[in-house]
Amino acid sequence: MLSAFTARALVDLKPRDRSRIDSVLAYGDRILAGLNNGTLRIYRVTDTLNEENPDGNDNEPAGGSGSAEGGSKTELLRELDKFARYKVEQLALVKEAKVLVSLSGGVVSLHDSQDYGLLHTLVQAKGGFCFCYYFQRC
Repeated sequence: MLSAFTARALVDLKPRDRSRIDSVLAYGDRILAGLNNGTLRIYRVTDTLNEENPDGNDNEPAGGSGSAEGGSKTELLRELDKFARYKVEQLALVKEAKVLVSLSGGVVSLHDSQDYGLLHTLVQAKGGFCFCYYFQRC
């Protein structure tokens, strides 16, 4: 049977951590996780398979710096505590415009995809529960 991917845990939240991942966005080697307290966490996933260790089991503990399970390592790059006032419900990336789109508290916001700073809030979209975007090249 063909398989497009293998499911495995990339991030382990600490038992004392009361936050919960509500939205996930993956692009390139980055994973953006929106939490229920308005925090945005940016992770980098690297492939640890190499010539010295062909089976990928480098016996690193799972947790803070990542998981060695399945030949990939997850590293927390950045954590933005005040990314949103409410839980981050949805994330999307518009690569052509270099904009990160987020939905939090019924409001759609646009952020810079490089430093994750707030660019604009779409107040006319207040009360929304989801969003989608359509991009067409001319």
